[in-house]
Amino acid sequence: MNLDYLKNKRILLVDDEPGLRDMVTSILMNEGFSQVRTAGSVREALAAAETFRPELAILDVMLPDGDGFSLMEMLRKDGDYPVLFLTARGEEEDKFRGFGLGADDYMVKPFLPKELIFRITAILRRTYKSDAPVVSLRYCKIDFERAEALREAAPNDPLPLTAKEHAILLTLCRNAGRIVTIDALCEAAWGDNPYGYENSLMAHIRRIREKIEENPSKPESLITVKGLGKQHEKRSQINPAFPYHLITWHNPALRPEYPCALHPGFQADSRGVALDHCSGNRRGITEDGQGQRIHSAGRSLSRTGTRICLGH
Repeated sequence: MNLDYLKNKRILLVDDEPGLRDMVTSILMNEGFSQVRTAGSVREALAAAETFRPELAILDVMLPDGDGFSLMEMLRKDGDYPVLFLTARGEEEDKFRGFGLGADDYMVKPFLPKELIFRITAILRRTYKSDAPVVSLRYCKIDFERAEALREAAPNDPLPLTAKEHAILLTLCRNAGRIVTIDALCEAAWGDNPYGYENSLMAHIRRIREKIEENPSKPESLITVKGLGKQHEKRSQINPAFPYHLITWHNPALRPEYPCALHPGFQADSRGVALDHCSGNRRGITEDGQGQRIHSAGRSLSRTGTRICLGH
């Protein structure tokens, strides 16, 4: 699902440490959140809120002219928007006080940047879900909030999506126009231990096609693309409107004329390993006797992927 509508929400960041304000602002901007205002005190925060009219506030508890708990109560008098506490105060009584006053979440410093983004996105999705767009495919629309597929031929007869179907479609729509590997789809549907579910995944995809395609045997919206990891020149046969995200290997032990196609969440670094942006884990890549890239654990990378085509 396209979550770009969340990136336009106005975020007020209040912390008395300039370095932390700059770091969090940079994290948010790098993730596409374009409207961020900062303040270093209660007084500055109240003045900023009056003109900026935030849709999310990120507050420190310890401020030079007051505390974040009192600030939240003052901010809530002029606007009922979500509040996330980001503070070094990790004692249970502080957390209980924050949640008791109506905070939407509470994070303790130090923190992982990716976790902060996940929590902010979750808060915004819960709060502003009515702003969420319905995703349009070739022959139907997907309503993720209701977990339904609305076919053009029968708009008054919505087809419910199972939890697995919902997770698979959501992952594909978030990566609309890009190849998503079988491994990535299995992880989205079955969690952190997705191995061995490939056949189950294909069964779910068949059932999804029965709900969203006019002719499931000739899909137009949910396309399987075979041959990920083949030589670069063979990839030109794929529709250029949906390019692969290729990894260029800087390690001389890996032949650069065979760049490896991975899920867009992966990116190569200078040591010839793939960095998983979602988890922050580095995964070593080596090459077997046939020139195929394999994980350091010995499991071959997925050679089949799926993409979804939005709109008409």
